[in-house]
Amino acid sequence: MSARASMGRATRARYGLEVGLALVLAVAAAVLATELADWRYVRFDLSARGRNTVDKATLERLDHLPEELEIHTFLRPLSAPFDRVSAAALRRVADFLFLVQTTRRDRVHLVHHDMADLAGAQEAQRELGVEGENLVVLSLGKRRTSFDVFGEAVAVDWGNPSLDSIKYLTERGIPNVIDPRKWDQRLADPRSPSYVPPRLVESRVEAVFAAAVARVSVEDSPHVYVSTGHGEPAIDKTLPGSVSALARELTIDGFTVAAWDPAAGAVPADCDVLAVLGPRQPFEGSALDRVQAYLERGGRVIVTLGEESPELLDGLLQRYGLGIQPGIVCETVRDDRGAELEGVPQCAFLSIGARGLSEGHPVTDLLRRNGLRLALAYTAALERGAVPGGGETLDLVHSSPEAWRDLRDPSTGKYDYALDQEQGESVGTATLAALVQRRTAPAGAADAPGELRLLAVGSTAFLADQNFVQNRAFVRAAFNWMAEREARIDVAPREEDRTALDVERGRSLGILSTTLWLGLPGASILVGALVGWRRRR
Repeated sequence: MSARASMGRATRARYGLEVGLALVLAVAAAVLATELADWRYVRFDLSARGRNTVDKATLERLDHLPEELEIHTFLRPLSAPFDRVSAAALRRVADFLFLVQTTRRDRVHLVHHDMADLAGAQEAQRELGVEGENLVVLSLGKRRTSFDVFGEAVAVDWGNPSLDSIKYLTERGIPNVIDPRKWDQRLADPRSPSYVPPRLVESRVEAVFAAAVARVSVEDSPHVYVSTGHGEPAIDKTLPGSVSALARELTIDGFTVAAWDPAAGAVPADCDVLAVLGPRQPFEGSALDRVQAYLERGGRVIVTLGEESPELLDGLLQRYGLGIQPGIVCETVRDDRGAELEGVPQCAFLSIGARGLSEGHPVTDLLRRNGLRLALAYTAALERGAVPGGGETLDLVHSSPEAWRDLRDPSTGKYDYALDQEQGESVGTATLAALVQRRTAPAGAADAPGELRLLAVGSTAFLADQNFVQNRAFVRAAFNWMAEREARIDVAPREEDRTALDVERGRSLGILSTTLWLGLPGASILVGALVGWRRRR
């Protein structure tokens, strides 16, 4: 017995030594494989639809960057009932960025910031010049740009959320998620048979990422000048009604933002986009002439009308075939019982979805594809006419056919937010943002023909700091298009991998049956025979 025990101990010791040696060799092989991977890294995409391959256009952008691209993510999932849809959206973004990093390991450095460490995340955002959550920041040297996960990279239908859920999404930086005219509080209960849960509509992570790479790779910095001296909102102060968030966003997106006082002289020669935002004093005389002279040189101007006195820019707009109609555009809202309601100030707050956005134009295309909504308040209606000297106008944003222009009460000078046909108010679609384009030189002229672009929006409030997050995508697209920044690479959304077997057509059913009835039992018999043969030896 002792000999057998001794022999058993020796055998066990030998087996233990073999196992230990095997583990050492396995670790050594893993280390060697890792070192070889760093020395000669090769990737293979075995997915049927090329899901693990980055588009060639995107890779070419990355390969031509002058230095390493840093990608910073600030991702934080949402709570129920949005936990599943947010997890799916964040996974789409994280997976694609990981794919980019592994595809171009020597060109891309990916940093995930833990939002649970709030102090550390905020410190990193201060260094990058951004704020918020669920955003991705691209940094190349001193140039930076960013994009949001929800709305830009991933389109989400938020369903019919409750009032508390709407407030929660707004606090998380995802406002304006519903159409006030269609939202019904009675359908916000998940137990309701008509309840609409949140769902992921479309993922455009690669397209948005490619556009961001293009933006950050541009070496020159377009100049945006914002007019001052006529009561326009401040761009460098955080005050009620200021547009400092606009200036900050443009700076992050690679623009150089500065003020321009018409009294100091002509529009600077290096101006790429001029913004005239809601003046509260008459914009006329030399100021008006200098803006027109800039436009006639092929300039690009964005004009927004002030709430109290939109007519102060009527002189400029009339020179290019646009008029300002009296009153503000209103639409009915719903009360807590789902009934349409008018006569309240909320009627002047418009939420414009896909049907109110021009189809196929770069400024509105991203909003339409991703289901984003544009928020406008106390908006004047624009009237489109013939453009002097030729050219064309485009109805870029318009209200629903159920809207009306609310006129001031002659006795009080105030709006009543109710449809009053006796005072000339009528229901119909109203133009809220119009675009004018015109060649500034004939095709046969000595100088190359240019094109003036004038974008007029009926309200300045949508640019104000308190509303900017809702309209960020529209504003950024507008300034980039005005400046002719070819930063939009349209990469088709990736198709979902479908692993379902077609058992009605093709060979799928035959292969599956053969595998189940013959393959698996045969493999089991073969393994059993080998084990038995081994033991007999």
